[in-house]
Amino acid sequence: MNYKKKITTLKRAWRTAKSGLLTQGDRSFCTKWWKFSAFHLIELFSSRSMKFKDGLGIVYYTPIHNTSSYITYAKGFRDYNVYMFYKNWLQPSDCAIDVGANVGTHFVPIAKILAEGGIVIGYEVDCEVCSLLDRTCVSNKIKNAIIRCCAASDKGGVINLSRNLVNRGQTSVIRTGDLEGLVGSAVRLDDDVEPLIGDRDVNLMKIDVEGHEAEVIRGATKILTRSGRIAVVMEHFKGNDNEAPKLLSDLGFSPFNALKTGKLESSSDGFGDNIVWVKNTVDVCIKR
Repeated sequence: MNYKKKITTLKRAWRTAKSGLLTQGDRSFCTKWWKFSAFHLIELFSSRSMKFKDGLGIVYYTPIHNTSSYITYAKGFRDYNVYMFYKNWLQPSDCAIDVGANVGTHFVPIAKILAEGGIVIGYEVDCEVCSLLDRTCVSNKIKNAIIRCCAASDKGGVINLSRNLVNRGQTSVIRTGDLEGLVGSAVRLDDDVEPLIGDRDVNLMKIDVEGHEAEVIRGATKILTRSGRIAVVMEHFKGNDNEAPKLLSDLGFSPFNALKTGKLESSSDGFGDNIVWVKNTVDVCIKR
């Protein structure tokens, strides 16, 4: 095992994690060096995967070099405000979709909130990460989840993929015409979800797909139009194109930020980490 190479990669992973956390204004987090040391010491001597617990006591299995896993371990939640929104918004029998499920730091807490009558469907295109997500669900005795090892897009078929070895949570779809190297499969949610849940409405959709958000939305317009009570939690920054926020706005959604109580307050532009888009500005959970 090349430890020099692993240490170099860990340094890069730390810079990535620190940069992401500082942009969220949580500078105090970076002083918790002991959590960084504990997590990455285990990571240093792990060949492919490791496990950790979050603030809810959920056990996760993760590939090494996954920034989302480190953030969840260090802070207790991947995004506490959004988790509280999930608790306020979701009803026990609801249906939820997690597009870009990664190791399950949103997916598994959602499954825990829902009762056996509810269901959450996770889409994760990285086969190794998908296998670890399945292991996490088994370890936590999750019975109301479906895991799909594929990407969501605006058309089905074979797609090119790019794997980020510094942050394994950033496997992304490459928009090129020629198929080469690492490839995966893609489905349209409008085609894929109905055989899984029948004519039930989808009440929550989380989208974190590294710049592929517009394609996911275009492939889910029937779901987003038909569902009366639905929220979309989406990570989308100003450096990306504006198509995804515009698509949601055109479908009758308005952007909000989640507060620590789980209530919502209006977002000025719809850009940022985990913006909550609510259809028809439903009064539920909205701060006045």
